[in-house]
Amino acid sequence: MKTEDKPLILVIDDIPDNLQVVYHNLDRIGYEVSIADRGVKGLERARAIQPDLILLDIMMPGMDGFEVCRHLKQSPETAMIPVIFLTAKDQNDDIVEAFKCGGVDYIIKPFNVMELIARVKTHVALKRSREALMQANASKDRFFSIISHDTKAVLSGVISLAEMTLQTMRQASKEEIQEDLDSILGTSKKLYDMLENLLDWATVQNGTMAFRPDTVSLSEIAEMVYDLFQSKCVSKKLTIENQIEEGTIAFADHDMALTILRNLVSNAVKFSNEGGIVTISAERSGDYVEVAVTDRGVGIPPEAMDKLFNIEESFSTEGTSKESGSGLGLVLCRDLVLRNNGDIKVKSTLGEGTMFAFTLPVEASVKAVS
Repeated sequence: MKTEDKPLILVIDDIPDNLQVVYHNLDRIGYEVSIADRGVKGLERARAIQPDLILLDIMMPGMDGFEVCRHLKQSPETAMIPVIFLTAKDQNDDIVEAFKCGGVDYIIKPFNVMELIARVKTHVALKRSREALMQANASKDRFFSIISHDTKAVLSGVISLAEMTLQTMRQASKEEIQEDLDSILGTSKKLYDMLENLLDWATVQNGTMAFRPDTVSLSEIAEMVYDLFQSKCVSKKLTIENQIEEGTIAFADHDMALTILRNLVSNAVKFSNEGGIVTISAERSGDYVEVAVTDRGVGIPPEAMDKLFNIEESFSTEGTSKESGSGLGLVLCRDLVLRNNGDIKVKSTLGEGTMFAFTLPVEASVKAVS
């Protein structure tokens, strides 16, 4: 399978000499190359490995290149993979047909090696730029969806509750007014947290969030997060245990580390049942320290696990006390962890609880996690 930075090229050609020339020249410049000597095999390989680009011979026994390309373009799995046709000099009509059936370019045989490499590089770069643009657009759409739907819904609730409180103030008791004001305050805090995550995520995406890594005390950060959630824990009868020992350090941006831990603890509190326990712990492992937030709550459905850190499919559901959320907090956590050269993972069992854990380097010299 292809790696994120190393392009993968699929070559479909029935002539061994052609396969050897293409393989050798692309391999020597650092590309991964997969080969198929028949059209049907090429289709199977394309679906299996999802290459960045396909080099496709026209004249092949059985299924020719045109038919292969049509099948590729008709399948959602492979439709977006660019196809460069390999054609002989005297096949001008074939060049026209190649574009008609979905090819993006052609290379004339026998190959000019420099031309082959240049065209491959160009179309791989174009494909990756297109994918990056599509991902950016999807992220933008999700961002505006959260702003227009989630924040609007929360703010609408605050306004409605405030209006109702004003209308009934003369008839309501002091205790009833206090209860309404508590609800307004609680909902306002939810909206504030949501907006804070939205703005933080936006600044991460456009590269404007300040990044000031330094030696930070994880025990102090955990204590700050512990203090933030004390009132919420009282209302849900929860206990937060800060098990991080004094002197536990990491090399990270202090504010980012605080935001990561705040969001993970918020999630744990949200999905814990009354009387539950949330633990914050840390353990040194080589050049990294792993921080874990564990709850004994409702757990996460298996089908939702792959969506947790995906802005396009971010997963959001009500908490055990009907708490709402945008689903953006975990996406923000992932981005901030990666920015600090760490990694994040989750383990969960339905009905038993969830553990989110992220790593941070202990020293400045540690390289980014691959």
